[in-house]
Amino acid sequence: MFDRLQFEWYDIERDPAGWDDSVNGAGQNVFHRAATLAAEQSGRAVRRGVVVKRFGARVCLVGGLIAPHGTGGLFTALSFPPASPRVAPDLPGRILEWLFYQGLTTVRIGCHDGGVEGYQIDPRTGRADERLEFVYDLSLDEAQRLRIAGAEHRRLLETSWREPMRLRRIDRHQAWTMACAQAAWATRRDGRVAMFGVMRNYRYLRRLVLQMKHDGSGNLYGIHDRRGRMLAMAYMLERSGTAYYLTGANSDEGQRRGAAVRLFFELAQHYARLGIGFMNIGGVSAQAADTRHRDFGLYHFKSGFGAHPVLRRCLAAVV
Repeated sequence: MFDRLQFEWYDIERDPAGWDDSVNGAGQNVFHRAATLAAEQSGRAVRRGVVVKRFGARVCLVGGLIAPHGTGGLFTALSFPPASPRVAPDLPGRILEWLFYQGLTTVRIGCHDGGVEGYQIDPRTGRADERLEFVYDLSLDEAQRLRIAGAEHRRLLETSWREPMRLRRIDRHQAWTMACAQAAWATRRDGRVAMFGVMRNYRYLRRLVLQMKHDGSGNLYGIHDRRGRMLAMAYMLERSGTAYYLTGANSDEGQRRGAAVRLFFELAQHYARLGIGFMNIGGVSAQAADTRHRDFGLYHFKSGFGAHPVLRRCLAAVV
């Protein structure tokens, strides 16, 4: 049934609107869209998509970036089409074989909102790394969301309700606001942060904000106290019935008051009112569930909402 698969390049640089129409038609997530890829684009990387066809009809698409790498080239995809009866169970391996035939030497397939889980992966094909993403079902009402939350998160919420906090959309100076908050967070974690790293992060965030504004998918939200001070923030990608947390941070005061818990709880209510079905609050390495892992605190924070962890698999291969 799947013997007659065909693969074709799509020049996203030349026709980003046409590519996005195809992504929408295939029902695929925001991480395949032209603007999302452009936000990750740097150096001499160019946007190229892989169109998968069977008997001349499109089956699915993979949005990616091609960049010079070593003696060949690197193809990077942020996400992968979900496994289904419509696609070959060994599709990742077939795409890798085709990409290597095209002269690329390294392929990295990410797992934002979906990787190669559910597919047959030959261990000889490449290395698969596992990640957990936490997907919040927004059909639950406020009382149900409270019941499934962990005891610590419920305590932080009850404490935050004693003093007014307000969810606001931040429309101005988004990149700089995020860069400063993330620099403060990095300083708390590591003790110091290099200015070069701050500016590099700011350039990335500025590119992200500009691209997502053009695409109409991105919004920055903050939780503010009664004096208007931002305590925590989250940059969200909103498309196709799902809101996806991409990046964020909290202030020193927000850290002390657990404002990030309140922020995501308020965002869940906000999106539920808009009729959005799911909020993906991001993920961590599957190994982060170990208390000795560097990111255990992040795992503990995300799992505390009671959101169901979904296993994702990223794939890396070198010819």
